[in-house]
Amino acid sequence: LAKDAIVGLAPTAENAKMLKRVQAQAARAMLGLAADNATTQGLIAKTDGIPPLITLIKKSSPEAQQHAACALWHLASQGENRTIIVEAGGIKPLISMLAAHAGDSYDDVHNELAAVILVRLSRGNADVAVEIAEKGGVIPLVKRLAEGSRGSCQQAASCLTELALVSRNRDIIANAGGIDATTPLLCSPSVGTPEVAARLLAHLALSDTHPAH
Repeated sequence: LAKDAIVGLAPTAENAKMLKRVQAQAARAMLGLAADNATTQGLIAKTDGIPPLITLIKKSSPEAQQHAACALWHLASQGENRTIIVEAGGIKPLISMLAAHAGDSYDDVHNELAAVILVRLSRGNADVAVEIAEKGGVIPLVKRLAEGSRGSCQQAASCLTELALVSRNRDIIANAGGIDATTPLLCSPSVGTPEVAARLLAHLALSDTHPAH
């Protein structure tokens, strides 16, 4: 996964391409190991496998980014791993992936993957919800509501729903155009999207002293 793990390569264009292919296949292997297996998810974290996956999300080929993000999603099914991902600086690269210009198949998938991982990281964790907002996550999430694919739109709404459970985030979401972008989703033909949109609006309407349900 880490490009400096392969030593002795001459800095040529061909070797750079080869290295990208190796990293993509390494990320794919990590995805295979992490998928629906709590034991291997724990072992990947204990052997410091999470930081290089985050590094690939920051900068690598689209294929490697996709495999790395999918692996992180599986790894984030465990509470301890969610903490590691956040502490390893995973939120900002995920926001950058979320903000990538949608329009081709890779970007649409990347947008959706970033949103669904942020949902998993923020669920039930007010500190993470605040960090996502503070690091600029609200604007690209709101943008996905209006411009994203059906999948990324629904996941972005789900993430904003988690963020809106924190009172300080509600004005940020509203001021970013979140209410206007969410309202049309109440009539979305996508299964589950109207329900998520309604939940988001309900969370935005909570008073600061009102308990979340």
